[in-house]
Amino acid sequence: MNFTVKKLPAPLVLIFVLLAGLSSCKFDPNWDTELEAPIAKMTLTPQNVVPDGEVVPVPNGLAYIFDKPVFKLPVDSLLNIPDTTIDYAFTAPVSLTISPGTMIPVYDNYLNFNIAQAALLEAIVLNGSVDLEMYSYAPQPLEMKVLIPKARKNGQPFTQLDNVPAANGGSPGTLNTSRLLDGYSLDFTGDNGNLNNKLRLQISATLPTGAQPVTITAGQQLVGLTFKLRNIKPHYARGNLFTQEVNFSQDTLKIGAFSIIKSGTVSLTDLLMRLNVTNSVGADLQVKVQELTGLNSRTGQTISLVHPLIGGSININRAINNQWHTPEYISTFQQIEFNSGNSNLKAFAENLPDKIKLRTKFIINPNGPLSGGNDFIYAAGNSEIGLYVETPFSLALNDLVLSDTVPINMEKLLGNGKIKGVAFNLYVDNAFPLQANTQAFFMDENGTVSDSLFFSDLIAPANVDGLNNVSGSVQSILKADMDQAALERIRKAKTLKFVIRFNTPAQPQHAKWQDGNYMELKLTGKLIYNI
Repeated sequence: MNFTVKKLPAPLVLIFVLLAGLSSCKFDPNWDTELEAPIAKMTLTPQNVVPDGEVVPVPNGLAYIFDKPVFKLPVDSLLNIPDTTIDYAFTAPVSLTISPGTMIPVYDNYLNFNIAQAALLEAIVLNGSVDLEMYSYAPQPLEMKVLIPKARKNGQPFTQLDNVPAANGGSPGTLNTSRLLDGYSLDFTGDNGNLNNKLRLQISATLPTGAQPVTITAGQQLVGLTFKLRNIKPHYARGNLFTQEVNFSQDTLKIGAFSIIKSGTVSLTDLLMRLNVTNSVGADLQVKVQELTGLNSRTGQTISLVHPLIGGSININRAINNQWHTPEYISTFQQIEFNSGNSNLKAFAENLPDKIKLRTKFIINPNGPLSGGNDFIYAAGNSEIGLYVETPFSLALNDLVLSDTVPINMEKLLGNGKIKGVAFNLYVDNAFPLQANTQAFFMDENGTVSDSLFFSDLIAPANVDGLNNVSGSVQSILKADMDQAALERIRKAKTLKFVIRFNTPAQPQHAKWQDGNYMELKLTGKLIYNI
């Protein structure tokens, strides 16, 4: 609900100042003057009454739609390529004389990726880096070459050439480099294509042409290195995904149409709720919905949804790989539908739960990897569970209470003049097929209520035709008074809380809300000055 506070027009402020100045003149001290000033205005529509959702026109009126994901299964939880570090020192196996141009193999072995969730065959790197620290005890500079043959980009293998400075006495020459792996394709199948989670790394040192020969003795260290693959995140990965379970629990899920209601009861004609499950991973997916419970924290009452699939499981086929095309993958979907015919959804919703507890479990490849190494994951392919709620705005309301606050400054409004009292008028133009009453509470900066206005008259409902459609709005004027003593109590008020209690005029008849329904409220105060 939106409130707007209107300031007093400048002419009225001027009149108040003039009247205050006249109080020193010799007029009758019991002469009362009344001036009506605007205080606040708000307009209710179906669209701004309900947060966290969408109110849309439907053939027979309006419907409330809530359609949001409540849980996403991130790729990182299914596949994590850990950082890999190698510390290695090359020592001469025998005494050697290295001639200029001679290449010495320093390291030639596999990097073993300890990936618990998968046996990877290939991946395309979204981001990550190769960090290399090298040091040399050779008395002359060395040319170092780092080669990862099965890490390729634009058809070329990962190759890095660097010069390591000569040692200086007992201190080695050092070189630190970092290079991005973004966009590289990694082949984890080894030299013969029959392995997984392995990537060959080759490092060599060459004495440059034109250098002097270098002699090293057996057991003498020539070079050392620390090699790191860090923060490898795949854009795409393929292999065998092992069976995994991911539990999810959400205790405070809120649906706006329920959470705004402060008290009262609602009778719904019908509604629909679905859990929409999306599988964007190239692996079979099983979802177990273990619990869906609604809590009305105002009454303490909980109602659990009863449905054949709650406590059971639903299987969703793997996504379809569409690599090198748009889109790169095609997701698969399953829906679990709840309605008044297959569940206790009506009782669940009429409990007006302001908090919903959802417990589910995802099982990836529940029967193990069966694709022959063709399970796949894309970085953007997060599987998810979404909640969809659709209910027509055709309701029978019994003391349904909505409330909201508007900022005010009563001290500024009342000023320092001698005010005998205020007669409040609430002008209402109602185009809802609902009757209502309202009360306004004055609160200080700490939210403490200092006093209130109670309007005893009802807000009349809009006129409806024979089909229960609104045919015209109805105006009402509600009145309340406040004397000088009460005004002093509210002088420090900073906010005004409106509490509106709605009822359907003819219970248990359902009132049909429509696009264009509104309720406009204008609060004014007739300030009575004792001059």
